[in-house]
Amino acid sequence: MRKKYMQGVEKVIVAADQKGAFLMLSCFYQRQRDDDFTLENKQAISEAVRNTANCLSN
Repeated sequence: MRKKYMQGVEKVIVAADQKGAFLMLSCFYQRQRDDDFTLENKQAISEAVRNTANCLSN
């Protein structure tokens, strides 16, 4: 699932780049408060952002 999702993200990034468009990706949804998805602390948030950035840069 992750690989397929990242392939889709890559297509969007490449298409935006070809058109000279600016692309802004978001890691979190501002109203995301469901207990199943809430991160416990600032360290967990930082780690999630770092992991996302690493995944996108590969």
